[in-house]
Amino acid sequence: FDRLVEALNPERSAARHPLFQVMLTLAEAAEATPALPGVRARTGQPGMDTAKFDLTVNFYEHRDRTGGPNGLDIVLEYATDLYDPATIETAADRLTRVLDAVIADPDVRVADIELLTRDQRRALLTDYNDTAATLPTGTLHELFAAQAARTPDAPALVCGESELSYRALDRASDAFARRLAGLGVVPGTAVGLFLDRSPEYVVAALGVLKAGGVYVPLDARQPRERLAFILADTGATLLVTDRDAPADGLTPLSPPDVPALLAEAEAQTETFQLPVHADQLAYVMYTSGSSGTPKGVANTHRNVVELALDPWWGAGERHRRVLAYSPLAFDSSTYELWVPLLSG
Repeated sequence: FDRLVEALNPERSAARHPLFQVMLTLAEAAEATPALPGVRARTGQPGMDTAKFDLTVNFYEHRDRTGGPNGLDIVLEYATDLYDPATIETAADRLTRVLDAVIADPDVRVADIELLTRDQRRALLTDYNDTAATLPTGTLHELFAAQAARTPDAPALVCGESELSYRALDRASDAFARRLAGLGVVPGTAVGLFLDRSPEYVVAALGVLKAGGVYVPLDARQPRERLAFILADTGATLLVTDRDAPADGLTPLSPPDVPALLAEAEAQTETFQLPVHADQLAYVMYTSGSSGTPKGVANTHRNVVELALDPWWGAGERHRRVLAYSPLAFDSSTYELWVPLLSG
């Protein structure tokens, strides 16, 4: 073993064994306690009070007087930093179920051994999957507008010292949607969002949807070649940006100035929402491309609504405040944006 370690020279860590983390042993159980004059003796396995490995399963095989098999002692030793007692008890229960099945039928196929009890199987296949729920129908911006009508004065967005209520965000995005429509955005138009994380980004995303468009988040930290590919692949003809030098060949639109949009919105009372079907695309985000060419993952309004209004979120009680920290072109931002906005 020493020569093996020397030859392989694995990267060492004080937290784990260098070659394996799980061990199984099979050994003869200790013989009967010997009768020693003047000595009280007993046999047993001394407790170490520490785990050498993540998990160790020790089998101690007993023999009867004729040398035949006479049962097993099984001892599980585990690292409490990794496992809790309930997990190990479950593993021990399933191990004994396997052994019982093999004893009952030594020719049984391993794949045919039932690891779960009837109650465990029902919980796994039925109870845990009882997730059917009736969700509201509609598009993201329709449901957002409905939420804004229910809680108009509640804060929808906080960024530094800036705060927008649901009413203000709804009106600002209405105004920006009119601006986009005036620039030729129609249902299905892809609009690139080349913006930093900001109130303007949220206004822009909502505005694109209200104009019937499909927003395409772009990450400024990514290579220019990748950004150009994404814009070309989506067929975007308009770029909302806070940069002075937008991508070549696109019509740049300066970022939505939220105070100006709010002032514009105050003078108007009509909302601006073009009719959009829930199965129309809401946004397109691109994979890393590590396995080849980046691929656009397109999500519909219905897709995002089903995520954002899933009962698991607890009708907003569990997620009253959400920190938007993921890159805007990464799919985690979908949760960070729409779960709170649609829940109030």
